[in-house]
Amino acid sequence: MYFIYLGGKDNYPEEFFNIFHALRGDRVYVEPFLGFGAVAKCMSNPRILSDVNKSLVELIRALRDDIDLPIEVTKDEYLRLAKTSPSAVKGWVGFVFSSQSRFFNGFFPPKSSVVENYLLRYQREMKALLGAELLSTSYKKLEIPNNSLVYCDPPYVGTVEYKQTPKFDFFNFWHEWVPDQASKNLVLVSEFFAPMGFYAIWRMMKKSLKGLRYDNLFVHESQYEQVCGILRNVGIQPCADPLFCTQR
Repeated sequence: MYFIYLGGKDNYPEEFFNIFHALRGDRVYVEPFLGFGAVAKCMSNPRILSDVNKSLVELIRALRDDIDLPIEVTKDEYLRLAKTSPSAVKGWVGFVFSSQSRFFNGFFPPKSSVVENYLLRYQREMKALLGAELLSTSYKKLEIPNNSLVYCDPPYVGTVEYKQTPKFDFFNFWHEWVPDQASKNLVLVSEFFAPMGFYAIWRMMKKSLKGLRYDNLFVHESQYEQVCGILRNVGIQPCADPLFCTQR
């Protein structure tokens, strides 16, 4: 048993992860929205991994390096940490001891035995990020080498954004940043829906707070044929209706 990072991809099928391996080639792997790094943990170096939540990045470093983190926290300590500067402890408490595992979404502590299990599991898993470059900056400021494989798992439209993080600029991301990056890199984006100009290459049905929805991997229209060709060459068939979840 372990806590589920909101929007995480740990429980996704093997075919989802195979897409990234098929498209990787000799490219640097880049994630501007790291979260708990379900995909990043399956990729090899060189990797550039970033998240705008500095406490989350510090937490990942602490878990990777086996730094002690608290097993029990009082409500007063929880409320105090919510107001402190970013740190690994703040990240740990803010996610693990919060309702629905949302960052400081209200004090909801698991049993200490459960928290200890969380800690041991994630300490093992984060060893997979050894040697990766870990940063904390916004996607707009992240320096990405040309010809990288860039995977974006940004906040989804219509979902609750994390507290203590900047409001996400959906228009800039989809209409400006991704098309610009797609002119220099191979870019994949996870979302329920995408604007015109994007094609889904893979999808699966997923439970959400608003019921069953398709979660998709989108690519910019300028890269669709290239990506589909690479996938078919290794026996992966892109989804049959690439525009089904495109907003018209």
